[in-house]
Amino acid sequence: MDEVMSVNSNLLRVIIVGCAILVSGCSSPDLELAQSRSKVTLTGEFLTENPDVINFPIRISLAIDCSGSMMGSDPEGARIQAAWDFIQTYHDYESVKFDVILWNNTISRTTGGFTRDLEAIEGVLFNYNNTSTTNYINAIQTAEQHFLAEIADMRNDNAQSANIARMKCIVMFFSDGLPDPGGSIVINEIYNTIQDMEEHLVEEQGVALFNFHTFFLSTLLQANVADYNTAVNLMTNMANMGNGIYTEFENDEDIEFINIVDMRLTVEYQVKFIIAFNTNVRPGNEIVYVDSDGDGLTDEEELDVDFNHNGRIDPEEVGRATNPMLRDTDNDGLSDFFERKMSTIDNALDPLNPADSGCPFGAETMDRDRDGLTDCEEVIKGTSYNNPDTDSDGIPDGIEFNMGTNPLEAQFMNDSDFDGVPDWLEVQRHTNVRINDDKIRARYSYYYDIRDLGLIELNQGTEYQSKRRNIFFNISNIDIMRTQGSDTFLPGDNLIRFFIAEVPEDMPNSNPVYRVADIVVNYFDTQSRIINVDSFEAL
Repeated sequence: MDEVMSVNSNLLRVIIVGCAILVSGCSSPDLELAQSRSKVTLTGEFLTENPDVINFPIRISLAIDCSGSMMGSDPEGARIQAAWDFIQTYHDYESVKFDVILWNNTISRTTGGFTRDLEAIEGVLFNYNNTSTTNYINAIQTAEQHFLAEIADMRNDNAQSANIARMKCIVMFFSDGLPDPGGSIVINEIYNTIQDMEEHLVEEQGVALFNFHTFFLSTLLQANVADYNTAVNLMTNMANMGNGIYTEFENDEDIEFINIVDMRLTVEYQVKFIIAFNTNVRPGNEIVYVDSDGDGLTDEEELDVDFNHNGRIDPEEVGRATNPMLRDTDNDGLSDFFERKMSTIDNALDPLNPADSGCPFGAETMDRDRDGLTDCEEVIKGTSYNNPDTDSDGIPDGIEFNMGTNPLEAQFMNDSDFDGVPDWLEVQRHTNVRINDDKIRARYSYYYDIRDLGLIELNQGTEYQSKRRNIFFNISNIDIMRTQGSDTFLPGDNLIRFFIAEVPEDMPNSNPVYRVADIVVNYFDTQSRIINVDSFEAL
């Protein structure tokens, strides 16, 4: 029985004994070409994300009415104290930042954007002044400007830019009366302003969620049925248009914000996709080929010549060949395969010319989303360097590019070889999307056994109780081959990259949370063939 080994770090070196296996190049499997390869299996369990831990950026804008009418409806500033209590309660979550906008006819005081500085927030909140009239639109537009400025700052921060796609933008809009001036024209403009805000933040900037919550202190308008109904209708519609919640307080003693706004992203996460991929094995027409540097070109394609009897490259024979032990022979940020595939007839991209990529100095190996494409390659290809799966079809961009499918087009229905197996499934199973041969596909296909073992309840009876799914996986028939080694790996090393993507079940179309494990397996030395993977790194 094979020994089971546990993976306790993101980069594991497991040694596998190599074995010669006969594979088919003719009609009879017994008469096929011989090639050296071996098999490994990845197995284990993992828990889905903890929904009660707020680990995505949440930005909350508190837009609080400080018009003159507040001297009658909230003379003691209960709304200000409620806002302060809310901020103190949720300040413990490091991913939450707050923006305070005190408004009337103009913006009377503001933090000027999002902050976690409690002293600065307190200084703005408790220096309010109830005066002037009520301008809804000015307050809403100011909140939008602060969101956009925050997003711009995050885009300029490499560590934060990827989190924009996971960002939750919340507006808490508080007022005690109707806008001044009022009328249907102004009300329609308010609606349009909120709709524009959602479009700018979600569709254009790509944040995960936008919620516009409204809070109405009805004390002064309760005696005027017409104005009261108009205000309730207006504030309710504003919340509905902004995917938010409308809340009414009949007097200042009722004002409370805590537990009204849902600060959790979801109640449970679900697995969107799982994929394992040996970066050093390329599926061919009849057999699989070794790719020592994992750049997408087989060793034979890089050399264009045979090895000499010592197994070393003869420089006089190589000519225009690239180095099979260097992913990027000219070290310009673009792999040899990428430059060959993306080049034009006039060799605009040359894998032997270090001056043709335009990649900034020092960024040649940067791959922030760890999808297998460098940031420089993603800029040229048009994919996202902050999202491992730009087209959200379940296959990371670099894997799609190397396997010959389009990382900018979801592959759910594509079937390039008309064999009845969609391209995305062939890529996941590591088979050739352009070879219609069920015997070859079955011989080299990875086999996925994924099972839901049910919910695990954590921290029951506490404020932080949560439910997480326990997922079992067993991925077998993974080929490893006799690599030459590279600038980062030893001879015989095979790098298997293992991706898991999860989404909140109530937001299935949102950008996933990614987990990745890199497992290095060596072809030569004897060790276990069954690898227990129990540690994944967050992207």
